[in-house]
Amino acid sequence: MPTSVLTFFLAPYFPDIVDKGQSCFLDVVSINQVDPEMMRQGIYGLGGFLSASKELRILYSAPYLTRLWCVFELAAFRTANPCGRIRFAPLFVEIGGAFLWLGGTAAIVVYFKVMIATGLESLVTLLFATIPVFVVFHMLRKNLSQKRQVFHDLAAFELSAAGCRGAADKEFIYAAIENWYGSLDAFTAYVRGPLRDELLANHLGTSLPWNYALLIATPWITLGMDALAAQVRAGAPIHNLVSYGCGSSLGLFGFWWIVVVQFAMLLAGRFPMPKNSLWGLVQSLALYLLCIAFIFSGIFIGKWAYNNSVAASLTWCAASGMLACLASGGLKVSQPAFRHR
Repeated sequence: MPTSVLTFFLAPYFPDIVDKGQSCFLDVVSINQVDPEMMRQGIYGLGGFLSASKELRILYSAPYLTRLWCVFELAAFRTANPCGRIRFAPLFVEIGGAFLWLGGTAAIVVYFKVMIATGLESLVTLLFATIPVFVVFHMLRKNLSQKRQVFHDLAAFELSAAGCRGAADKEFIYAAIENWYGSLDAFTAYVRGPLRDELLANHLGTSLPWNYALLIATPWITLGMDALAAQVRAGAPIHNLVSYGCGSSLGLFGFWWIVVVQFAMLLAGRFPMPKNSLWGLVQSLALYLLCIAFIFSGIFIGKWAYNNSVAASLTWCAASGMLACLASGGLKVSQPAFRHR
C-alpha cells in the first residue's frame, strides 16, 4: 500500500525523467498576477511565446471558454504557429483517474479493517469493501458528465459570452481576432467546427490511457505482490509460486484490474447522469452491480486457474493481459452521435 501511495504522488514527475529538455510556459505563474503594468506587458507579449511553442496544452475546465484571454490564446496560437499542436487535456480525466485510484485504495483499507475486526475472510467482508467503491463510482459518473458539456460548449461557442477585466483588453482582443480571421463570426465558426473536431478527436472514446489505468491498478498490484512475497517467505513450492504469481498477482490483481478500470470508465461515460439526483443514484447502483459482477467473474476465473494448475494460471494471465492491452489501447468505444449534439 505505501508503494501505491508513493507512486500516485510521484507519477506527475515521471515524464521529466524521460525527457528533461522540455520547458513549459504556464501563464498563471509566468505572468505577474500582482503588478498591473507587468501583467499587461506579459499578456501583450504572449504572441512571442506562442509562436515559439511546439504545443499548446489546454487544461480544460468549465469556465475556460468564458475567459476572453484564454480564447485569445487559442486564436493567437493557431495564427502564429499554424504547424503547432493543440492538445486538449480536460481536467475531468485526471479527476476521474484519481477517483478510481481512491476507490481501489479505500476498498482495500476497508476490507482489511473489517477482516481484522471480525476475523472473517468471506464474501461479506468483500461486500463491505465495495461500499466506498460505489460512492467513488457515483462521483465518477458525475465527473464524466462534464465530457458531454464540453461537446456542447464547443458546438455552441459564442465569442460575446467570453469576458475579461477591462474594456480596453476586450477591444484589443476583438481587433486582433478580426485581423487574423477576417471577422468575429468567422472565428466563432472556426471554434465550433475545425477547432472542435481537432480538440476532441482523441476524446470520443471512453477508455483511459494505459499509463493512467496502470497507475489506478497499483493498489491491487501491490496487494498481489505482498501476498506473493508472503508465500515466498513461507517457503511455498516453486510451482505454487509460479501459479499464484501468474494467476493471481499478475493475471488477477494486475491485468484484470486494468480491464475493470476501463470497464468502469465505459459504464460511467456511456450512460449520462440524469437531472433527477435520485434516479441518477439508482442508475449508478444498477451500473455498479453490473461492474461488481464483472469483477467477480475475473476473481472466480483467477482463483480457479491458480488452484487448477500452472498451465491454467499461465493461460489466464495471457488472456487477461491481452484484454488489458486491448482495453487500454485498441478497444476504444467511439461515440459519433456526440458530434451532432
